[in-house]
Amino acid sequence: MTVRDNGLMTCLNLTDGKPVWSEVRRPAPSGKLRWTDRWIAYSVTQDHRAAVCLVDARTGRWHGAVLTDESRAVEDLFVSPDGHPVLVTARSVSCYDPDTGSSLWRLETDGRIRRESIHFDMDSLYFTDDGTHLRKLDTENGAILWQSDRVFVNREDDVQINACGEQLILSTASELCAVDSASGLVLWRGTTAKSPRFVRSLLTASHVVAVDSPPAPTESQAIAYFYDHRNASGLLPKVGGILQ
Repeated sequence: MTVRDNGLMTCLNLTDGKPVWSEVRRPAPSGKLRWTDRWIAYSVTQDHRAAVCLVDARTGRWHGAVLTDESRAVEDLFVSPDGHPVLVTARSVSCYDPDTGSSLWRLETDGRIRRESIHFDMDSLYFTDDGTHLRKLDTENGAILWQSDRVFVNREDDVQINACGEQLILSTASELCAVDSASGLVLWRGTTAKSPRFVRSLLTASHVVAVDSPPAPTESQAIAYFYDHRNASGLLPKVGGILQ
C-alpha cells in the first residue's frame, strides 16, 4: 500500500508489483494505516475531532467514517479481530462499531498514554499511563484484565513495549524489565551499572541488547548489556556485557 500527499491510495500485488486498486481519499491519511481482511483503517481530524476512516481492503471502495467525540490528538489506531476500530488518545481508549458509528465502550485514563507505550496483540491492548505500571485491556469490552506491580523504580515517560513470545519487554533510558503477558507478573529486571543511559535497545530471538552510552564529554566508553529472555535470567555475561 502506498499513500501520496494528494490522497492517492494504491494497493499493490506483492507477487508482481501491479496495482490492485487505486483511489483518491480526502483528507489524505496522515498516520498509520491498519489493515485487516475487511478494512483499511486510518484516522484524520474533522471539525476538531478525531474521525476513523474505513476503506474496503479488497476493492478500495469507501465504506464510511466514524466521527468520534475525541478532541485530543490520536496516539494510535488498531482494529480488533472482530473488525472494530480501537482508538487511543493521550487520555482515553475507545472502540466503535464500523457499520453504525456508535461507541461500544470507552476507558478514560488517569495519566497520559504515549504512542511508544502501547502494544496491541490480537484482542488485547497493553499500555502504561503512569510510567510505573503496565495494564492489559480487553478490546472486546474495554475491561482491565490486570495491572502489574510497579515495574520501574522511577516514573518514566519514555517507556517502550516490545513483545517476545509470552513476555513483554519494557525499556526506558535507565531501566529494563520483562512482564508476563498472561498474568502481569514481573519476570525479571535487568541489572546494570549505576545510572545507565540507554540510547538504544534491540530485541533478538534470544537476547535483549541495551546500549549504555554516557553523555559527552566523557572518557567512558559505550557498553552493551545482553539480557537472555529465553530463561528470564536477566543479565547474561558476555564480552561487553559484564558489569564493571
